[in-house]
Amino acid sequence: MFSAEKEKVDFVDEVNPNDKNVEDWMNEVEGMMCQSIRWELRNSVDKYPETKRTQWTCNHPGQCILNGSQVWWTTLVEEAIARKDIRGYFALSTEQLNDLV
Repeated sequence: MFSAEKEKVDFVDEVNPNDKNVEDWMNEVEGMMCQSIRWELRNSVDKYPETKRTQWTCNHPGQCILNGSQVWWTTLVEEAIARKDIRGYFALSTEQLNDLV
């Protein structure tokens, strides 16, 4: 799949249109699109802790970055609250944003 911004997401499996009605294989394409985006989002979330954020943003589609960032923001804020270290997380966030700029 290609977005309007030319980002590419590969299907996780092939869709074979042979010997099928157009409605059936188009439904399979739609299902594969959802499955592939779900896989890519999960992959981007899983890769976040092991990849520098500036590189992470370049390695994954934009919508996965937006969603994955929110997953990790929530996780890290909850951990900072539990540690009573909001200022420490603020400093990390500021550093990451400055790196991206």
